[in-house]
Amino acid sequence: MWSVVMSSPWLCRRGIQHVFLSVACVALALPAAAEDAASGSNSEIETLDALALENNQSLRAFDNRARQAREQAQFQEQRRPEPMVEYMLDVSAPWMPHFTTGHMIRVMQSIPRGGARRASAAPARARQQVVYFEQREAEVELLRDLRLDVVELARIEARIELLEEEMGLIDDALGVVEAVTPLGKGDHGDFFQLELERETAEDGLARLRSERKARRATMAARMGVDVERVDALEFPADILEQWLVDLPTKEELVERAREGEPSLARLDAEAGVVDARIELVDQRQRPWPQVMAGYSNMPPMWEMDGSRAQMFQLGISIALPIFGSQYDHEASQWQAAHQAVQQDRAQQNNEIRGQIEELMAGWNADRQRLQRHERELAPLASDLARRVLIGMELGERSASEYLLAVRQEVDLETRMIELRADLLERLMELQRLTGGALGEHQPWSYPDTAYIDTDGGQR
Repeated sequence: MWSVVMSSPWLCRRGIQHVFLSVACVALALPAAAEDAASGSNSEIETLDALALENNQSLRAFDNRARQAREQAQFQEQRRPEPMVEYMLDVSAPWMPHFTTGHMIRVMQSIPRGGARRASAAPARARQQVVYFEQREAEVELLRDLRLDVVELARIEARIELLEEEMGLIDDALGVVEAVTPLGKGDHGDFFQLELERETAEDGLARLRSERKARRATMAARMGVDVERVDALEFPADILEQWLVDLPTKEELVERAREGEPSLARLDAEAGVVDARIELVDQRQRPWPQVMAGYSNMPPMWEMDGSRAQMFQLGISIALPIFGSQYDHEASQWQAAHQAVQQDRAQQNNEIRGQIEELMAGWNADRQRLQRHERELAPLASDLARRVLIGMELGERSASEYLLAVRQEVDLETRMIELRADLLERLMELQRLTGGALGEHQPWSYPDTAYIDTDGGQR
């Protein structure tokens, strides 16, 4: 679109037939070019996501945290109480008339009640779910940041193309001045103005290329790869237009966010951990029984010269939970934690709705401005630049007037680029808030990824 608008003064100088021919060629080429660009950008995004998900070390750290929680749960669930061996030696007191000894040995084993070990492992298993949703939360933030980087690179590319077009228009104007000056219709001061404007545009190009290089370095560091991997990917300016879509209603976005926003799911998982802790407190109020088996060899009680008494012993013991009130404070602690999680979730719900309303308000305002620019201002700016260039050819307009018209058109196109980029930034944030539900079938959709689930398999 920009090339057709900005090239109009140059085309007018070469004839209306060239204009019609160029427009016809562009119209025939646009569908195929747009399709190729869309598929190309789609493959670039898929490559970008695959590299980030594979190489970002922070995401991989969540795998080890999930493994840690899983191993802890398995340890608690499979842990058996160790048996105890007790030996007692009885020695008669010194003031007794006869010296005697007695021996007793016992083996004791605690017996877990049914479901007790599973309840003991429940907090760790619930913690594993928390880690999973923490990983999901970190992942969607990473994917959001990468898409914002792509939007920024596309914005920089659009600005670079715009400045290159501006330099082309200035070169055309320099050609006009060179042609009309020998005829007495030009001024040597026009050369200085045009050359100064061209050098300013050249300086802007250098700054934008530096920003592009810095942004690619930031992307590489975020992904955990060498910058050469990012330099091999292309993100054209067409992305700014190809990625724009119509948004659902505000209520639909809020509903999608409540279903897919990762922080809400993480808070639900944290509530599950607290519930498991409360259940574990209840389990501790029901102690495990303990069985005993032993053997004793003791001297006779009344007849010192008689045979020693030898006994086999069998017994059972269990703690009496008569001080159960001491567990009330621990249970109250976790009940308070559960209430705090619920309050955090309610507040997060309110904040998500507020963020969506804020993003939607900015989206609607910028979309209306962009449409007004495209419909009304862009044709006017293009027509003004064309008329001033024709006036320069006729010696009726100066280079200052032409530069002013070009600057106005360039400023307008710059605002349109910024508006498209701002719209996409809001779109990427809405995509994150919905956990990827928004834009599910778009080139910028989130990939299907694998996670560690509570059973140690792949989700």
